[in-house]
Amino acid sequence: MNIIIQGAPYGDFTKQVAHDYATIDLVTKVIISTWEDESITEADLDNSKIILLKNKMPENNGPGNMNLQIVSTREALKICDDGLIMKTRSDQHLYKHSFQKWMNFFNAHKFENTLRYRDGEKQKSKIFLIGNNKRFPFHPQDHFFWGHKQDLERLFSLPLWATPAWTWKDAPINFTERLRPNIYLGINYYQQFYPEVEDFAADESRYLRDNAPEYHKAMDFYTPRRDSIFGVFPRIEMWWAKQNSGYWYSYEKEGEYYAD
Repeated sequence: MNIIIQGAPYGDFTKQVAHDYATIDLVTKVIISTWEDESITEADLDNSKIILLKNKMPENNGPGNMNLQIVSTREALKICDDGLIMKTRSDQHLYKHSFQKWMNFFNAHKFENTLRYRDGEKQKSKIFLIGNNKRFPFHPQDHFFWGHKQDLERLFSLPLWATPAWTWKDAPINFTERLRPNIYLGINYYQQFYPEVEDFAADESRYLRDNAPEYHKAMDFYTPRRDSIFGVFPRIEMWWAKQNSGYWYSYEKEGEYYAD
């Protein structure tokens, strides 16, 4: 497995997490994918398994910094080995016992009912998530993505989001006027399997924003298919340094669900 840690380093925390992942036997490469102006250097890491990748930051960060996630993940995927990849964030640490729990679950479920892309290629496995959502259409949770390189490359092949940037510091965000960022990411992947999804993506104000007039049509299509290309993992223990807490499984009240 290769692991991608994307985003601006969160102090020494990111380096410590990278070193912890590098001690896992089956992990052959840990990529810290960040930005050209970050002060972190290869000398700070001093580990043959850990690779530092510095990328040019896009001019538009995208709503909720989605373009930053797209760029830093996509560039890291280019230098990943073929095979299994976990994409995570620079402010989060999946503990080793939780990593093993997810690996066991993935190995037991990875080939269940995989589909073919519209061009005929078969999905190598479902892409597994820390949680998926049953309330918002085409909305995978983006804290972790776990799957094969060829599928993650397709997930992150979407164009950068042209909509003006905003950040979560601007909260509360009015999602009747703005599209939820995870929907932008998710719907571009669902389109690669289902041509009908193109109609929803083409008119977000009609189908995809909160309380959109024909929101129910997007939900009626999405609901029976939401787990067809993504899988969900059981709950685990991890540390979210930015929030000084574990993962917010309280997202369940917003419609997020888990394998357990």
